[in-house]
Amino acid sequence: MSGRLVWAALLLGSSAMLLLLAGFLAMQAGLALLTGLLYLIGAKILLVALGLWGGLGLFGLIRQVSRELRAFCSETAAALRRVAALELARRAAATRRALEFKQLQYRAAMRRRRILAADDRKQLRELSAAVESELLAGKALLPAKRFKTLRRELKHCLRSGDVAGILAVREQV
Repeated sequence: MSGRLVWAALLLGSSAMLLLLAGFLAMQAGLALLTGLLYLIGAKILLVALGLWGGLGLFGLIRQVSRELRAFCSETAAALRRVAALELARRAAATRRALEFKQLQYRAAMRRRRILAADDRKQLRELSAAVESELLAGKALLPAKRFKTLRRELKHCLRSGDVAGILAVREQV
């Protein structure tokens, strides 16, 4: 049906162009009354042809939109959308689980680092206290200036966390 309407619109447009051409030739020949009549009829037919083209375009657009809406609302399309939504939810859950697992690993590693750092500080304080007690035990054997220097060096090593320095102070005692 629409094929026949397309041919009809083409035929009307062609006939309108022919009438307008005939009107132009009549004007060149000096026939004013015939020129006006041919232009008037040609313009009306061209308007009808353009209206028919517009109507065909609008009809085709409405028909295509209605087809697409029917396809979108069909059972099959709805089932496919549900499957796609479930697959998307499954992927999101897997990604979320992986991220949560990474976060738990990170928190456990941070907790281990904090515990190790606290243990290292505790052992450093104990080592420093042992060297301090050895230093105090040997206070009578050391000159006062040397004792103060060693004690100051021991405190500095404790503050900086220098185990080798504390052991070096112990060797000097």
